[in-house]
Amino acid sequence: MRNELYSSTTKNPVLTPSQDFFPSTNYENGKKSKAKAPWYRIQEPIVRECLAEVLGTFVMMTMINGVVAQVVLGQGKNGDYTHISIGCGLAVTFGIHASGGVSGAHLNPAVSFALCAHGLMPWRKWPLYMASQMVGAFLGALFVFIIYVPALNSFDPARTWNKTGGIFATYPQSYENHGSAFVCEMLGTFMLMLTIMSVDDPKNMPTNSIMKPITVGAIVVAIGMCFGMPTGYALNPARDFAPRFFTYIAGWGSDVFIGANYYFWVPMVAPLVGGTLGVACYRALISSHHDDDDEE
Repeated sequence: MRNELYSSTTKNPVLTPSQDFFPSTNYENGKKSKAKAPWYRIQEPIVRECLAEVLGTFVMMTMINGVVAQVVLGQGKNGDYTHISIGCGLAVTFGIHASGGVSGAHLNPAVSFALCAHGLMPWRKWPLYMASQMVGAFLGALFVFIIYVPALNSFDPARTWNKTGGIFATYPQSYENHGSAFVCEMLGTFMLMLTIMSVDDPKNMPTNSIMKPITVGAIVVAIGMCFGMPTGYALNPARDFAPRFFTYIAGWGSDVFIGANYYFWVPMVAPLVGGTLGVACYRALISSHHDDDDEE
């Protein structure tokens, strides 16, 4: 398993040198020469990876929080739950496209944690990836807040957690208990991680660099449509905690942590468990049984 889950080494055959947005070669006066790296190019790989995680998570979270804001604040006139499920899946797809070739586009501490737990990524990278994902998610929440603050002021000037807090973080249904919510989040992340493992396994269902983001986005849509009602399906500690912390400092107050009987810890812990189990299950039932002479 590569750290770069969605990277590709195949150059786009459609673009000519004059059309390539990121050329490795210059063509000046008909002569070929190596393109010069910009002066601000970062040399340290881990810094590049962290910046990619910030950007990818930012792209993902602006779309996720944005689609929920539009549905909630539009009071059903600008979409419904189906729009949220599809919007979240597309958000993941475009987040992966933004950063996959650099960092693997984990965009999720649970994904990074699961890979580290199974020796597929060094543990020293996990806190750096997690911090980067949290920063990206926080910035995503900030920009959605800026865009929708006039609507928020009109719809919920008091900033109540159970009315508009769910635009940014996830909260369970009023009848849910922490046990069933934990299982829901764990199972959803389990399914997500199974899909990630399968699309990156060349001996199972090899998927090209175009289809991988689409496939992972599609499983997010499926999870939302099948298991989204009980908890709002965070599946991602950064997706939940960073926007929740933003709402804490943006006017919603401590209720965002106290509300729903201190629910905030469930979407932080359950995805870590579910993702780790997802990798374990895939390795135990699928990848450990590949024939050695299978094609790579």
